[in-house]
Amino acid sequence: MFRLLPPSYLAWASRVKARRAYYRAIHQVPAYRQFLHAEGSPLVPETDKENYIKPYETAARCVGGSFVNGRTMIDESSGSTGTPYNWIRSEAERHIAHRNISFFARYCFGSEPIVTINAFSMGAWATGFNMTLALNHNGIVKSTGPVSALFRRAYRRKFSTSFLEIFCPETSNHVSFQLASILPEHA
Repeated sequence: MFRLLPPSYLAWASRVKARRAYYRAIHQVPAYRQFLHAEGSPLVPETDKENYIKPYETAARCVGGSFVNGRTMIDESSGSTGTPYNWIRSEAERHIAHRNISFFARYCFGSEPIVTINAFSMGAWATGFNMTLALNHNGIVKSTGPVSALFRRAYRRKFSTSFLEIFCPETSNHVSFQLASILPEHA
């Protein structure tokens, strides 16, 4: 689909969606409305942990000022910056994210059965957990956390069902491994 649409249309559609999200947040997210009022800037201010996450309660940062809905998940970050934070995700948000991740994995790696090693640096924490759930639609997923020395020493090979493909987001590298080299039962 993306190959059929001109880049100018995609850029325009992205701006429209961003503007819609901005106005939705102003009208439906109490903390964001308060944040904008406190900032007083005519531009859309950048949010971060210091100016938005820490000062405002979790519920106030949610649509409607509440996260007590059916099928809501609370992911906790690893606390790598010193404090773990809760990230609220609705079922609809998770569904969209998982669908998009699965789609782009298929786009990159094809439709062959795959085994994915999820090597996000925080492993099974919030982002790694959601990557695992999304990529599980495409095949088998093993979540390891940071890529081990074994994987860094491995060599690139043509992908087939007897090989596995991993993506390491920290380095943007794709690496293939013979399954027998890391899963002895495939020898």
